[in-house]
Amino acid sequence: MIFRRKRRTNPWVGLAAGLIGGIAGTIAIGKFSQFWAQATRSKLEEKGVDSTVKAASAVSEGAFHHRLTEAEKPKAAAAVHYGFGSTMGALYGIGTALKPSVGGAVGMPFGAGLYLAAHAVAVPALGWSKPVTQNRLSDEVGELLGHIVYGVVADLTRRGVVAAVRAI
Repeated sequence: MIFRRKRRTNPWVGLAAGLIGGIAGTIAIGKFSQFWAQATRSKLEEKGVDSTVKAASAVSEGAFHHRLTEAEKPKAAAAVHYGFGSTMGALYGIGTALKPSVGGAVGMPFGAGLYLAAHAVAVPALGWSKPVTQNRLSDEVGELLGHIVYGVVADLTRRGVVAAVRAI
């Protein structure tokens, strides 16, 4: 049996590949949330938008001393959603570049970890959503699966970008 050692990637390439992967993963989790909300007749998508609006409002008011208007809220929520998703992807890309084993299991542990750290702990702790224990089980299953979809899409995209850069 031949063992192949995983090749390390330049951290800057990892950052860029992870950033692109994070954007792709963010699109995927959004589409999955729409699908899950329709399939289970839940308000999963509305809850996600509500928490990102609260996060955007906190940033806008805290950093810029500007209260968001109703017209600004959807754009600000999208900026938070894509900003967070792409930043997490970039950090993941750097992590996998420095230690390739971080990218194991096609990003599923990455997505599940984000569900736990961000959705289940940080967002409720900051008051941007209610605790996960107060949500319907089907909503939380959807959130977990959505974050796993994010992790898988982010990882596969990151791998594709790294492979393309290596082929140059």
